[in-house]
Amino acid sequence: MTYVGIDPGVASGALAVITHRGRYVSVYDAPYAPTAKRGRNEPDFQRVAEIMDTLDLELVRTERVERAFIEVIAPQGSVINRLSVHSLAMSYASWLQALARRFPVQRIEVKDWQATVGLKYQKGWTDTQKKKATCTLARELFPDAPLELAKHHGRAGALLIAEAGRRMIV
Repeated sequence: MTYVGIDPGVASGALAVITHRGRYVSVYDAPYAPTAKRGRNEPDFQRVAEIMDTLDLELVRTERVERAFIEVIAPQGSVINRLSVHSLAMSYASWLQALARRFPVQRIEVKDWQATVGLKYQKGWTDTQKKKATCTLARELFPDAPLELAKHHGRAGALLIAEAGRRMIV
């Protein structure tokens, strides 16, 4: 069996696959496309479909997907505007739609998956410090995963979401 984890972020999200033993299988960055408005991104729906087709072929070599886990979206931070919430909601919906056609999908709250994998942040940490802690834990659990860069925090989150789901089921 395999487990899928999705961090639905627009520009930094990812989809990750792990085995029932908690081993890394693959990771895909969330596809997005810049819009005509500078600084805005939206999900690339065609690429989401292509990723799912690639994932289908990849999983033919492995066991079936037990379940896909997707982080419940909630606006965070002090500056949230309607456009960023809109883009995040579109990303979330595109992943849900693509996944639900193939696997059982379970939504998972941020606090629940973080507690399950033991990810703890210190009070007052910046977003950068939180992202670094997420990557550090994911590198410890999945040393073979491509998590070399700071920008891979979405991949790290997706891997940890999959791991949390695996632990909840096993």
